Amino acid sequence: MKKIGFIGIGLMGLPMAKNLLKAGYNLKAFNRSQKKAEPLKEFGAEITTSIDDVVKDSDVLITMLTDDTAINNVMSSSNFLENLKSSATVIDMSSVKPTTATKYGNNLKSKNIRYLDAPVSGGTIGAEEASLAIMVGGEQSVFNEVTSKQPASVHSCVFLDKPERRQNGFKANWSGFSIPDEFVVGYGLDYAGRYRQLPYVGTLKPSVYN
Repeated sequence: MKKIGFIGIGLMGLPMAKNLLKAGYNLKAFNRSQKKAEPLKEFGAEITTSIDDVVKDSDVLITMLTDDTAINNVMSSSNFLENLKSSATVIDMSSVKPTTATKYGNNLKSKNIRYLDAPVSGGTIGAEEASLAIMVGGEQSVFNEVTSKQPASVHSCVFLDKPERRQNGFKANWSGFSIPDEFVVGYGLDYAGRYRQLPYVGTLKPSVYN
């Protein structure tokens, strides 16, 4: 069975990690305050005091941290990329800015590490009841592999849908807007690092990127 590493055992991370252990997964946990992770021991978790230790042993690494600063501190550490297994999948379930998710997604992809940005909704009750809504962004192949682990249910939601570009039979359960095959920016979407801060979604002229 694949080994799961879990970084961030707080109000959300604790019940999420506990449910993974109850489902029979092998889990190693790290939290800056080790005392908060101690309750996981009775469910079979291994608690470590080192980020490097949890990273290097993980086939799947889950981060559930408070904000951009916390995720930066973990993923920008000198040994983070070097310690990850070449076959590892990183799933960041923290609520961070789109620019932060894009930055670390690109960093991991450059090392051939698979990555999913997967913030959650449902609060501590959802975490305790294993009923969180998980909003996943990433490559379809990585998503398919993770969801093959037989979760209770999987639904997909997209903000912008480009039917003309679709190369497979994928159809989202919920779609915000259907748009033509054009290069759009703003609201977190960028071109060469620009325009993502726009408070709306706009279309780039082809002359800009051709």
